[in-house]
Amino acid sequence: MPTFDLYTPLKVVGMRDGTFLADLEEKFREVQAALCRYVDRHGDKDSAGAKASLTVKITLAVEKTGTPSIKVGIITATPSEPMYVAGAMFGSDEHGPCLKVQKAGAYQGPPQQRRLCTEDGRRIDMDTGEVTDLPGDISPGPIADIPDGDQNDGHNPSIQPS
Repeated sequence: MPTFDLYTPLKVVGMRDGTFLADLEEKFREVQAALCRYVDRHGDKDSAGAKASLTVKITLAVEKTGTPSIKVGIITATPSEPMYVAGAMFGSDEHGPCLKVQKAGAYQGPPQQRRLCTEDGRRIDMDTGEVTDLPGDISPGPIADIPDGDQNDGHNPSIQPS
Protein backbone atom coordinates (compact mmCIF):
# COMPACT_ATOMS: atom_id res chain seq x y z
CA MET A 1 0.00 0.00 0.00
CA PRO A 2 1.49 3.40 -0.98
CA THR A 3 2.10 5.97 1.73
CA PHE A 4 1.44 9.62 1.17
CA ASP A 5 3.54 12.28 2.86
CA LEU A 6 0.92 14.99 3.47
CA TYR A 7 3.17 17.16 5.60
CA THR A 8 6.34 19.05 4.85
CA PRO A 9 8.73 20.93 7.15
CA LEU A 10 7.59 24.49 7.89
CA LYS A 11 9.36 27.12 5.78
CA VAL A 12 8.69 30.83 5.41
CA VAL A 13 8.21 30.49 1.67
CA GLY A 14 5.25 28.15 2.22
CA MET A 15 3.36 30.34 4.70
CA ARG A 16 -0.01 31.84 3.73
CA ASP A 17 -0.57 29.16 1.10
CA GLY A 18 2.76 30.03 -0.51
CA THR A 19 1.92 33.72 -0.97
CA PHE A 20 3.73 35.06 2.10
CA LEU A 21 6.81 36.49 0.37
CA ALA A 22 4.77 38.07 -2.44
CA ASP A 23 2.28 39.46 0.11
CA LEU A 24 5.14 40.87 2.19
CA GLU A 25 6.70 42.54 -0.85
CA GLU A 26 3.33 44.06 -1.83
CA LYS A 27 2.68 45.41 1.68
CA PHE A 28 6.22 46.82 1.82
CA ARG A 29 5.59 48.74 -1.43
CA GLU A 30 2.24 50.00 -0.07
CA VAL A 31 3.83 51.29 3.16
CA GLN A 32 6.55 53.12 1.22
CA ALA A 33 3.98 54.65 -1.14
CA ALA A 34 1.79 55.77 1.80
CA LEU A 35 4.73 57.57 3.43
CA CYS A 36 5.68 59.22 0.13
CA ARG A 37 2.07 60.40 -0.42
CA TYR A 38 2.00 61.81 3.12
CA VAL A 39 5.18 63.84 2.53
CA ASP A 40 3.88 65.01 -0.86
CA ARG A 41 0.67 66.21 0.78
CA HIS A 42 2.15 67.86 3.89
CA GLY A 43 5.64 68.87 2.75
CA ASP A 44 9.01 68.05 4.27
CA LYS A 45 8.75 70.47 7.20
CA ASP A 46 5.32 69.32 8.40
CA SER A 47 6.16 65.65 7.78
CA ALA A 48 9.09 65.59 10.21
CA GLY A 49 8.60 62.66 12.56
CA ALA A 50 6.09 60.86 10.32
CA LYS A 51 6.58 57.10 10.37
CA ALA A 52 5.39 54.08 8.49
CA SER A 53 6.04 50.54 9.63
CA LEU A 54 5.58 46.98 8.54
CA THR A 55 5.60 44.23 11.14
CA VAL A 56 5.60 40.53 10.48
CA LYS A 57 4.01 38.52 13.25
CA ILE A 58 4.46 34.77 13.24
CA THR A 59 2.95 32.91 16.17
CA LEU A 60 3.68 29.26 16.74
CA ALA A 61 1.21 27.90 19.28
CA VAL A 62 -0.23 24.74 20.70
CA GLU A 63 -4.02 24.79 20.65
CA LYS A 64 -6.25 23.37 23.42
CA THR A 65 -6.52 20.16 21.45
CA GLY A 66 -2.73 19.76 21.55
CA THR A 67 -2.42 20.50 17.84
CA PRO A 68 0.31 22.94 16.83
CA SER A 69 -0.72 25.94 14.74
CA ILE A 70 1.06 28.66 12.83
CA LYS A 71 -0.50 32.11 12.56
CA VAL A 72 1.07 34.61 10.18
CA GLY A 73 0.17 38.27 9.94
CA ILE A 74 1.56 41.29 8.13
CA ILE A 75 0.68 44.43 10.07
CA THR A 76 1.15 47.86 8.56
CA ALA A 77 0.97 51.31 10.09
CA THR A 78 1.09 54.50 8.07
CA PRO A 79 0.97 58.13 9.17
CA SER A 80 -2.53 59.30 9.89
CA GLU A 81 -3.69 62.74 8.94
CA PRO A 82 -2.87 65.31 11.60
CA MET A 83 -5.87 66.53 13.54
CA TYR A 84 -7.05 70.05 12.91
CA VAL A 85 -6.96 72.33 15.94
CA ALA A 86 -9.06 75.45 16.32
CA GLY A 87 -7.72 78.09 18.71
CA ALA A 88 -10.52 78.90 21.15
CA MET A 89 -11.30 81.07 24.14
CA PHE A 90 -14.14 81.25 26.65
CA GLY A 91 -16.92 83.66 25.78
CA SER A 92 -20.65 83.96 25.49
CA ASP A 93 -23.31 84.81 22.95
CA GLU A 94 -27.05 85.38 23.01
CA HIS A 95 -27.56 81.74 24.09
CA GLY A 96 -25.12 81.87 27.03
CA PRO A 97 -21.57 80.55 27.61
CA CYS A 98 -19.71 79.17 24.62
CA LEU A 99 -16.26 78.64 23.20
CA LYS A 100 -15.28 81.13 20.54
CA VAL A 101 -12.95 80.08 17.73
CA GLN A 102 -10.62 82.17 15.61
CA LYS A 103 -12.13 83.39 12.38
CA ALA A 104 -8.98 82.17 10.66
CA GLY A 105 -10.22 78.63 11.26
CA ALA A 106 -8.53 75.40 12.26
CA TYR A 107 -5.02 74.29 11.42
CA GLN A 108 -2.75 71.32 11.94
CA GLY A 109 -0.58 72.24 14.89
CA PRO A 110 -0.43 72.63 18.65
CA PRO A 111 -3.43 74.37 20.25
CA GLN A 112 -1.14 76.79 22.12
CA GLN A 113 0.09 78.25 18.81
CA ARG A 114 -2.71 80.45 17.49
CA ARG A 115 -2.95 81.29 13.84
CA LEU A 116 -2.18 84.88 12.86
CA CYS A 117 -5.04 86.52 11.02
CA THR A 118 -6.45 89.85 9.95
CA GLU A 119 -9.60 91.29 11.55
CA ASP A 120 -11.71 89.89 8.69
CA GLY A 121 -10.36 86.37 9.25
CA ARG A 122 -7.85 86.10 6.41
CA ARG A 123 -4.81 84.05 7.36
CA ILE A 124 -1.32 85.50 7.66
CA ASP A 125 1.41 83.10 6.59
CA MET A 126 3.66 82.80 9.64
CA ASP A 127 6.76 82.20 7.51
CA THR A 128 6.33 84.98 4.92
CA GLY A 129 3.92 87.42 6.61
CA GLU A 130 1.79 87.32 3.46
CA VAL A 131 -1.99 87.72 3.86
CA THR A 132 -3.99 85.06 2.04
CA ASP A 133 -6.97 86.06 -0.08
CA LEU A 134 -9.29 83.43 1.37
CA PRO A 135 -10.39 82.77 4.94
CA GLY A 136 -8.50 79.98 6.71
CA ASP A 137 -9.59 76.38 7.03
CA ILE A 138 -13.03 76.53 8.53
CA SER A 139 -13.97 74.55 11.59
CA PRO A 140 -17.54 73.25 11.55
CA GLY A 141 -19.75 75.89 9.95
CA PRO A 142 -18.88 78.93 7.84
CA ILE A 143 -17.16 81.86 9.53
CA ALA A 144 -20.17 84.09 8.84
CA ASP A 145 -22.15 82.03 11.38
CA ILE A 146 -19.73 82.74 14.24
CA PRO A 147 -21.45 85.32 16.46
CA ASP A 148 -19.40 88.22 17.80
CA GLY A 149 -20.96 88.10 21.31
CA ASP A 150 -19.09 89.28 24.40
CA GLN A 151 -15.33 89.03 24.49
CA ASN A 152 -13.13 88.11 27.44
CA ASP A 153 -9.42 87.92 28.04
CA GLY A 154 -9.22 84.10 27.62
CA HIS A 155 -8.01 83.45 31.17
CA ASN A 156 -10.69 80.81 31.81
CA PRO A 157 -13.18 83.00 33.70
CA SER A 158 -16.07 81.49 35.57
CA ILE A 159 -18.98 81.97 33.23
CA GLN A 160 -22.36 81.40 34.81
CA PRO A 161 -25.40 80.72 32.63
CA SER A 162 -27.94 83.55 32.58
